[in-house]
Amino acid sequence: MRSLWFVGLAAFATFGCRESTAPASAGDVTLTLALSATNVRRLVDDTITMTVRNIGPRRVTLTGGVCEPRAQVVNSSGEIVEPPGGETPCVRSLRRLELAPGQAFERSLVWNTASVPAVIYHVSASFVSEEVQLVTGPVAVELN
Repeated sequence: MRSLWFVGLAAFATFGCRESTAPASAGDVTLTLALSATNVRRLVDDTITMTVRNIGPRRVTLTGGVCEPRAQVVNSSGEIVEPPGGETPCVRSLRRLELAPGQAFERSLVWNTASVPAVIYHVSASFVSEEVQLVTGPVAVELN
């Protein structure tokens, strides 16, 4: 599963855009990505929020890792700068996420920009479960 997640994010990281134009979706499940800012002063944190939502009329059950959804920040050379080393430390445990119609599950990550140079980065999000695999398009973040 990890390799699919990385391949999908690497493919999207090469195409920059200011905002995702539409959520990633599979059936009745969507994944959206939101940033607190797309133009950030270096040393100021940026909050990355990922939302998995059931847009369908029936309850949805998703079985996957407890660290889903995940965010990834890539520089212009394609190197992963967040999470450091490219992999989020995570307990290898399964979670059963049940979403009622219209219900959402949200996860946020605070990106500390102190350790990276002031350039343009691309942020993407992914959600991988046994039932669906979703990857958002990238959002460009300019670090000044």
